[in-house]
Amino acid sequence: MNKETRAEETAAAAVEAETAVEAVATGAEDAAAVAPKAVEKAPKKKRPTIVKVRRSAVLIIFASVVLGLLLSNGWGTLSAMGYGAITYLCPVGALETLFASHTLIPRVVIALVVALVVIALLGRMFCAWACPVPPLRRLFRSDKKKPTAKAGHGSEATVTGAEGPTSDETCAAAEGAGGGVTSGAPAALPATEAGAATEAMATHAASAPAMASSGCHSCSTCGSCKLPPVGGKRDGLQIDSRHGVLAGAVISSAICGFPVFCLVCPVGLTIALVVCLFRAIFQQDPTVSILVFAAILLVEVVFFRKWCHKFCPIGALMSLVGAKAPVLKPQVDEEKCLRSHGIDCKVCVQSCPEELDPHSARLSECTRCAECVQACPAGAIKLRTRKPVAERVADPAAMPSREGRGAEVLELPEDALPE
Repeated sequence: MNKETRAEETAAAAVEAETAVEAVATGAEDAAAVAPKAVEKAPKKKRPTIVKVRRSAVLIIFASVVLGLLLSNGWGTLSAMGYGAITYLCPVGALETLFASHTLIPRVVIALVVALVVIALLGRMFCAWACPVPPLRRLFRSDKKKPTAKAGHGSEATVTGAEGPTSDETCAAAEGAGGGVTSGAPAALPATEAGAATEAMATHAASAPAMASSGCHSCSTCGSCKLPPVGGKRDGLQIDSRHGVLAGAVISSAICGFPVFCLVCPVGLTIALVVCLFRAIFQQDPTVSILVFAAILLVEVVFFRKWCHKFCPIGALMSLVGAKAPVLKPQVDEEKCLRSHGIDCKVCVQSCPEELDPHSARLSECTRCAECVQACPAGAIKLRTRKPVAERVADPAAMPSREGRGAEVLELPEDALPE
């Protein structure tokens, strides 16, 4: 009887195990079927307003400069712009002028100080909001591929011990069953950033019911599924070849007696090429300068693909002076960020032209281009000057507490108090 009873119990346990496996497999198939449908039905993400403003600013500034040159109204160019005695000078051009002349020219010194103050507030904002080089680089870009983004769960695999699964393991198993994503193998997403981001959110949404049924309602509550920041290749202050070019431009200007880098600066060459083309077309005055300027620009933009990262002394100076620029810094809402919910989303880093991680506090190379804002699938990134009031209230270090002020009053010496 004992043997027959044990055999029946073993058979019943086997049937229950098969049923559980089928349920898990069915849940995974359902989630896998739901995710593509969610991706297909997901509406196209609207372009953030700040991205529209930035792209409009580039066109408006460039058009106004070209129009001013063609009308000869004296506005100047991006290298030297102003009206009358009020002049803005390119900071690198101003440095070259001072070293080339071996004289402290008051007007140039004032313009340089003003430019450095603006850079200290805005950082490298000029590179994305006014410089013509990035649009030219996109115009001549040969590769149209977007970086591949991946989303999934953490890379560490969970192991079930002899005493049974822990709460963390239950959460991981539930996400694996509900979302079709295991903790050991991140799921590869489509090659486009938008598709990858949308599917990441669909996967996370599909896993929510299974997680809730297992007792793990949110990865952000238990904290075990929260992933660390990705980290960008160019986070922090970068001392590289650009700074060598900057030093070489200043030294060569002091030796030669004129601003050397201004001869090959792509910002000035772009404006000069437009003026030469206008004269050739409308004034019937073609010159060899058109070919020379165009050839130099092609070399810098097409052949020197990493001009902004490897050669530009303007960006080098701006990154040094504006390393802690406070205006329009990218800030991440950790509650909305997918990485706080266990999704291995890297879209913000992969979409950044400067290869930065907006989670980092060291963003001296940030150009305020807002590409990370546009790419973020959860809308967790904003360009702000200060933290929102709610975040500052929640952060004890951001605002002085009443207890601290009270402690200071109580710590006054006794002889300072009135009798």
